Amino acid sequence: MRGAAKNELTRPFVARTFRRQLGIAAMRSLDVARNGVLPVSQAPLAARGPRPGAAELGVPESRRLTLTARALTVAYRSGRATPSAVLDAVLREARAFSEQRLGAFCAFSEEAARRAAAESDERYRSGAALGPLDGVIVPVKEEMAVAGLPTRLGTNVESSLPAAKDSVVVERLRRAGAVIPGHTAMTEYGMSPLGGNTSRAMPRNPHNAAHLAGG
Repeated sequence: MRGAAKNELTRPFVARTFRRQLGIAAMRSLDVARNGVLPVSQAPLAARGPRPGAAELGVPESRRLTLTARALTVAYRSGRATPSAVLDAVLREARAFSEQRLGAFCAFSEEAARRAAAESDERYRSGAALGPLDGVIVPVKEEMAVAGLPTRLGTNVESSLPAAKDSVVVERLRRAGAVIPGHTAMTEYGMSPLGGNTSRAMPRNPHNAAHLAGG
């Protein structure tokens, strides 16, 4: 179906089929009066108030990886940390979180990440860091192509073949020295605001692992 939607000859047929199946074509026959009155103001509606007791939840206890990107690069320049050591900690903790059903990663690009971290180590040793992202660990959602990993968009319908090259955003992150450890999970095609996906082990709410983390 994806190939047919891209083909110039079959695209009109696919579009007509979808319009018919989704009832879009039938909407044209509706009485105009059914449209109702459009609001004059385009201001967004106010969302519901905070849940009772939410203020008391606080931030879940964490002993792990709370440094900002800026703090990391300061630590790298001072020699108190290295990108390779931080990457080791990220991979270790990411897998530990997955065992607790809190992990966000669905695929790792460990070999390429270790190479990138080692190159960043050397740049910091020689005083030639690329900038504020050099050596910073940047996970990428699975809708962005990462060379060597399949771009699955949160579904099992897409091809499982590894991407031949990085997407533009990933390529630019790498050029800035960022280390890409892998893909994080997403809802199927990003269509759910609730955070559930039967095709993925989705991260749970750190306050209560019986609940999802949300969209």
